[in-house]
Order: sequence, then C-alpha cells, then structure tokens
Amino acid sequence: MRTAVGVGVWICALLFTLTTYTFTDDHFDRISRARQIARYGELPFRDFFDPGYFLTEFVSAAVQRVAGDNLLGEMILTSVFIATGALVVLLLLRRVAPSAVSVAVVTALVIVASPRPYDFDKFFFYPLGLLLCWRYIDRRTVGSLVLLAGTAVIGGMFRYDNGIFIAIGALVAIAAVHLGEGPTMVRRAGVFAAACIVWAIPYLVFLQMTAGISDAAGQMIDYARREGARTRIAEVPTDVFSDLRIEPLPPPPSDRVQVRWAPAADAERPQLEARYRLHDGVTRGDPADRTWLYRIADASQVNLRALIDDPRVADTHLVDRATAQLTEQESLTRRVHRAIPLLGRWNVSWSASGAAGLLYYVFVGVPLIAAVMALARSMPIAERARILTAAAMALPVAVFILRDPIVARLGGAVGPVAVAGAWLWSQLRTSWAAKAAAGAIIVTVIVATGFDVAPSRLTRVIRQASMSPPSTTLVLEREETALTGYLRRCTQPDDRVLAAWFVPQLYFFSGRAFAGGMVVTFGGHWSEPARQHRIVAKLKSEQVPVVIFHDDGSEFRAAFPIVDDYLRANYAAAGPMGPYHVLTRNGRAPGC
Repeated sequence: MRTAVGVGVWICALLFTLTTYTFTDDHFDRISRARQIARYGELPFRDFFDPGYFLTEFVSAAVQRVAGDNLLGEMILTSVFIATGALVVLLLLRRVAPSAVSVAVVTALVIVASPRPYDFDKFFFYPLGLLLCWRYIDRRTVGSLVLLAGTAVIGGMFRYDNGIFIAIGALVAIAAVHLGEGPTMVRRAGVFAAACIVWAIPYLVFLQMTAGISDAAGQMIDYARREGARTRIAEVPTDVFSDLRIEPLPPPPSDRVQVRWAPAADAERPQLEARYRLHDGVTRGDPADRTWLYRIADASQVNLRALIDDPRVADTHLVDRATAQLTEQESLTRRVHRAIPLLGRWNVSWSASGAAGLLYYVFVGVPLIAAVMALARSMPIAERARILTAAAMALPVAVFILRDPIVARLGGAVGPVAVAGAWLWSQLRTSWAAKAAAGAIIVTVIVATGFDVAPSRLTRVIRQASMSPPSTTLVLEREETALTGYLRRCTQPDDRVLAAWFVPQLYFFSGRAFAGGMVVTFGGHWSEPARQHRIVAKLKSEQVPVVIFHDDGSEFRAAFPIVDDYLRANYAAAGPMGPYHVLTRNGRAPGC
C-alpha cells in the first residue's frame, strides 16, 4: 500500500509539473549553455563564463544530444527530477507528520509550490540530502556517511550552493547524534570531509585540466558576490499586505478560438473572419505562421464545424475538432473557485510577490521555532537530531536562496521547511492558534504560487516543445521572434552572435552560438577588467558577424567599457530593428 501511494504521488507530481510547465528566459540561461556544450564541444569555465551550473548543463547537454534540437527532452528531464523530489519529501513526511491526512496535505502543498523547472536540482537535492542525513542518524555507519558525502558533492556539481547546504545539514546531524561523544564526533566529521574530497577528486581534476580550479572558483565566487548584491540578499520583504484586496470575481472570459490560416487565405482573411464571426484578432508567434487568436461571437457547432472544415484553415486550437465544440476557456482552478458557495463570488486580490513576502518569514520562522522546541523538549536523541538537521538545512536555504524576486525562488526551498513544519504541526496541532496559522499558510502558498492547472494545455505545450526547430511561441515576445528570424536568415549556422543584454533564449531559438563566452550580460557579471580583456580576445578568435544591443546599449557600455570600445571600433550600425540596434562586422555584411 505504501509503495502504491508513493508511485501515485510521483505520477501526480509529474502530471502537475507537465500541466503547469512554463519555459522562462532564466531557464534558457542553462539550456543555451548546454547547447554550447552539446553542439560545439565547449566547456564551462574554460570556454564560457559560468556561475557553477556544471552538471546541470552537462545533463541538459546529454538530453539535447539524445532528443535533438527541441525542448521536449529538457521538459521531461526537469519534470522527472521534480516528481522524484516530491516523492522524497513524502518519505520524510511519513517520519514526522502525525497522520496520513497531514502527510497528504503537506505533500500536496509541496507539489503545488514546486519550483520553476530550472530549479529542479534544489527541489530534488535538498530533500534527498536531508533523507540521507536521517539515514546516518538511524544507522550511524561510515557507509551512510560516505553516501551522504557523495550526494553533497554531486548536488554541488549541479549548483555549488546545493553542496554547501547539504554539508551544513550533515555536520549538524553528526554533532546532534554524537553530542557528548567528542572524539567520535570529530572522527565522523573528518570522515565526512575526507569522503567529500574523494568524491570531488574527478571533478577537481577535470576543472584543473580544462579551466583551472582557481579560475573556476573565481568565476563562481564573483558571480555569487555580484548576484547577492543585485538581488539584495541582505534585505527582508516589506509591505507584504499593501496590495491585498477583496473584490467581486470577474465574469468568465468570452469564447476564444485560435486559427492557423493556410496561405490561400491571405487575400480574403478579413472576409473569412466576418463569415465565422471572429473579431479582436491577435497574432501568435511568428507572423509568417499565420496564427491568430480571436474572440468568437458564434460558438455554435454549425459555425465551428464550418470553420474547421474550411480548406483555408490549416489548423485550430481551443476547439475540439471531433465534436466541433470549444474547449474550456477558463482554468480548472478558476472553475472550481466559482463553484464554491458564497466564496465563489469573490476574488482575493493579493499579488504573488506580497504572498511570497509573507512566506519568507514563514520559511525563516518555522525552522527557528522547530529548532528551539527540539532543544527545549525531552525526546529521543535520534528524533532531536532529525529535527535539528531539517531546521539547519531549511534556515540557510531560506536566508540565502529567498531573495528578490522571492516568488521565483520559493519552490526550490520548500522541501526542508515543509518537513520542519510538519513536525511542528505534530507538536502543536491541538492549538487553535496553530490551526489558524496552518490555514493561513495554505492560502498564502496557493496565492504565492499562482498555479493554473489547464489539462488541455499539456498536449499543446508538449507538441510545441517537441518541434525541431523549436516553436518560438513557447517563450519569445513578438520582437524577439522577429529578431530570431533575422538571425536565421542573415547569418550562417556556424556564425556566433553577441546579444548585449539578458536574452539567453535568443541563441537556442535562432540556432546560433553565443559569442565571447557570454550567454547573458546583466548585473555586472564578468565585468572585471581582466575578464573583459578575455571576452575581447575570444571575440577576436570567433566568427561574429552580428552584435545586437537592446535600446541604445548605454547599460552595456557602463558595465563593459573595454568590450564596448572593441565593438565600436570593429562594428558599424546596421540600423534599428524595433527596440534593438544591430551592429555588423566591418567588412562583412549579413547574408540577406
């Protein structure tokens, strides 16, 4: 029965992740680096600057090599990691939650709060590290400690701070379980440290043979320093409730249908729109795809069937082609909301950022309270050690991971704090104050995550993710789609491009490598003079016919004056393209 429940939770978490899956520009910061590895054989730290996403990029690169030039493999990879992380949380909750109902509720909350897909490593490795800490507490064997050390190192290879947080939990577990056994505590801490070094040797040798350990460490440290300053890591959220509103629920949306017109419809599209009662049309994706989203005034089966069967209509979306009926125009969650008596008439308007700000204090307060209670109450040594370990991992994760924008980072940090919170509930559940706090936390999690379950969306996203070349409608804005088309038409597949702002998705969708070892430029990362000279040297050695600035490029010039001087000396303005300014290499015009 327990195995069946575990399998069910894994499947539910996988389906939820796939159904709510969204690609963002931050995700392509990893994906485009991985493409550079898979397509060009480049290596992080040596060939391009890297924050320390080593295994994240290599695993993604391996998937790209197997799955090809699409995003389906990445979608499945990250979803499987997230589903497995949810399963690990379930295993932890069974040890501390007071009932099957509380296990189910907390597990559901963890799944709902699951991370943005690119943070799959945090969601998986934090609970896994905690589970292995508890395994050592239960067994206290050297083998358990070696396995824990391996997890810390491998997690750190996905993202360096994963390893730090797991190591903190491991050292607290050793200290808590061997309290009063000084020599044993010191020996086991030494065994853990030595095991970490042994596990890390292949990684360190690889780094030394490619980029050099000192250079790789410098890139990671400098990135962490600048990113901490950029995201205001020392500040705590304020004005949590400033935008809280209770308003009448708006009416359901009007009927909509998406139409991809055949080329034969170009000359008579306005007449066809009038015939089928289509209005307020908006183009979707590349204009060359002829895809429009409309409001439809006549949603009868007769009209929809005629639209579907019209030879000038290549495809439709938001309509069931078999039954000639519109699919649900409103998400499942909103429809359930409308069905609730009384509450279904009202909408609590509270921004996700405001709710996330409140959850920041929950994520910090829960492990602190749990640790104090575990130290103050009489309980078996092993139980105290487990709770202290969960708190010791949850607290630094909350403090150092939950920074601006907090709403984007909650999911990755939720595992350890959920475990600590479940144990707190087991101790305080008879208190009305605890029940009120639990209810408020549940509501706040739902508001902060803003999840929107739309089962009909799943097949569309999978279809778009499996396209090769990838469908630009997944993430690109209209201007970025036009820019991608320009690069595909006017540069060669082996050319490189430098886009001087944060737009990592441009390289993946255009099928072009990023230049200068810089997949993005933001926050002053890699702008130290020595690194700017390195960027220039790499640009000189590469085939870079096009450089693109967002707006006038003043922010880039302020952060990278050495690189900017090189660009202005060797490139000429080719003119604006919407909000972008294109520069072309002196002596080489784009091939279009």
